[in-house]
Order: sequence, then C-alpha cells, then structure tokens
Amino acid sequence: MKTNNLNNDNKIEEMTDFFNLRARSYDDHMKGVIAGDFNNFYKTISFPIPDTNDIINILDLGCGTGLEIEGIFKKAPNAILTCVDLSSEMLSELKEKYCSYDENIITVEDSYLEFTYKPDKYNFIVSAMTMHHLEQDDKMKVYSSICNSLQKGACYIEGDYVVKRKEEKEIFNEYLALKKIHPEIDNGTYHIDIPFSKETQMKLFQDAGFSRVDIIWEKESSVIFVAHK
Repeated sequence: MKTNNLNNDNKIEEMTDFFNLRARSYDDHMKGVIAGDFNNFYKTISFPIPDTNDIINILDLGCGTGLEIEGIFKKAPNAILTCVDLSSEMLSELKEKYCSYDENIITVEDSYLEFTYKPDKYNFIVSAMTMHHLEQDDKMKVYSSICNSLQKGACYIEGDYVVKRKEEKEIFNEYLALKKIHPEIDNGTYHIDIPFSKETQMKLFQDAGFSRVDIIWEKESSVIFVAHK
C-alpha cells in the first residue's frame, strides 16, 4: 500500500480540510480503493449486528459519508446511530443520503480522539477505513475508550487497511522522518496514513482490554476485525 501523506504540493493537509474538499467524491474514490468488493466490504461490517427491531445504540467513528450505514439499518432499522466525524461536509453528505432516517441519526462534528465516550452506553461501535490515520499510542487511547464505552458482551467492529510486517516498519519509519519535519502531525489532526499489520492490530485490541478478537473479512489489504468486550 502506498501512503498518501503529502498532497500534490508536497504539503501535509489538516484532516478536516482534506475530507471537506473530498466529501462529494469520497464514495466514488472508495469504490476504486476497494475495487470489486466495495459493496461486500461495507455490508460485512454490519454482519455482527443481529436482525432486530429493538432500539439499540450504535456509535460510528470517523463515519464519513456513512457507507456502512445502509447495512446497519437493514439489520437494525430502529437503531439510534451516533455518527462522529471531523468533516462538516462529510456529515452533510451523510445526512442527505440518509434523510429518511433523520430521527435515528445523531451527527457529531468532532474528532474521535476528543469525543466524550460514556461508559457502558453502546451495543455496538463501528469504524470503517479511518483508524489507519493514528499511530499506536493514539490508537490505544481510542481503543481503551471504545472498550469502556461498550456494554458488557458488546463488540467493536473495525474495517481498515492492513499491511505486511515489513511494510509496516517501512511506513512507520517514513512517518517518523516526516514527524521530525512536521512535529505537529502526531496529534491526529493531520491526514497521515500509518497502517499497521494484522498482527499489530490484534495485539493493540488485546492490550486495550478486549477479551477476544475475530476476523470476519480478509482480502488483499482490507480486513474487518470484531473485538469483543
């Protein structure tokens, strides 16, 4: 996987600006990134959610335009879905796309690094193609908050990029070199790609307090993890 840490002018971009500028073309972009398996990937994110008409609480972190939401509402049409994203334009696209679920969706314009995670609140927490922007320390903080915010026996579903261990090391060394020039990038507010290996991800989940981690999708560089509290 080639990282996308510099724009065409060889400059880093703030996360909010990066996604605000690309909100309208994001869905088409992701169809190219997950070529051939786009629909199956996003549909599979909802697989661990049981078919239910109950009102359940679901948190969607870095929700973007909500590509995973269609599958969620097919499984749980009465779910209350809290969608967190830094980009106001992404959230606007999401609300327009799912206007028929207006009463079920709460949008929060915020970083999931700063979001207030209430303990034992959610039946499910999901994220899709977003956590690869964080380095390990920031991921651990988010994962620990996620684990604490899930109800007992609930799970966190993450679909994201992964790389081989050798590539993981190379990418992280590139990131460290970039951070020497731009020390501000380590606060999670800049668009930086730092994907980890499947093995590193499994360990991070376990260290954050999850009792078991399953993989329900694995194809090329895309993996969907289910971390159980």
